[in-house]
Amino acid sequence: MNTDADTASQKVSLTFAQWIRAEASWVVMMFVASRLFVFGMILWSRMTMHRGKFWQPGGLLTVLTQYDGATYVAIVKRGYVSTDPASVAYCFPVFPMLGKLLKIFTADPQLAATLASNISLLGAGLLLNELVRTDFAELKVRRTAVLFLMFSPASAFLSNAYPESTFLMLSIGTLLAATQERWLLACLLGMLTSATRPVGVLIVLPLLVEFLSQAFRDRRSIRAAVDRRFLLLALVPCGALLFMLYGYLRFHHPFLPAHNSL
Repeated sequence: MNTDADTASQKVSLTFAQWIRAEASWVVMMFVASRLFVFGMILWSRMTMHRGKFWQPGGLLTVLTQYDGATYVAIVKRGYVSTDPASVAYCFPVFPMLGKLLKIFTADPQLAATLASNISLLGAGLLLNELVRTDFAELKVRRTAVLFLMFSPASAFLSNAYPESTFLMLSIGTLLAATQERWLLACLLGMLTSATRPVGVLIVLPLLVEFLSQAFRDRRSIRAAVDRRFLLLALVPCGALLFMLYGYLRFHHPFLPAHNSL
């Protein structure tokens, strides 16, 4: 005979299975289809387009880790080691740290950095689906939002070894947690967002608006709304500030990371 705990577990499993079928499966399908299209176009262009002076030999990973991506790959491989501090100081740490974590499993810094971007893009799609669901019950709206994310022209860059996809994932996660009134999680994710790109500190503005809107909805006064949860918003800029402190200790210039990334 099933206990109450077993029954509750079955309900949770069923709900999760329904979510996989109705929500996550579409996101994964759009992610795979869009990446096959993007990667296919890259490989096709390598075979057919004229080789200009900036052309570099190599395959798909070479294309996905060019320009700033090469700097991030170097950080994944060796850390913030450079004879020219300005060449690495603009690389805020969350994305290369994620790449470094994945390098444990791949042993290839190029592949690890590229995986970090693409896993983040998939995560951003899943979180976007949930964020849209907070305001729109229609499945079509959520699927359209994910479709536009995955197939927008700019999404090609979200597979490169750049921090944009990680920044997008963390930003959406921050807003989703805030709408669910999980303020500690929201502010911790906001802190990671500001440690991914310096403009991430601006995520505190929509968080503030959401906090005040919830206070207004609950008919709390401004004085009553300014409680301990409000003080959590101070965590958001700490990610950027900590990296600036590292910039001072490592490069003897506290504003070098922020200056070189803008």
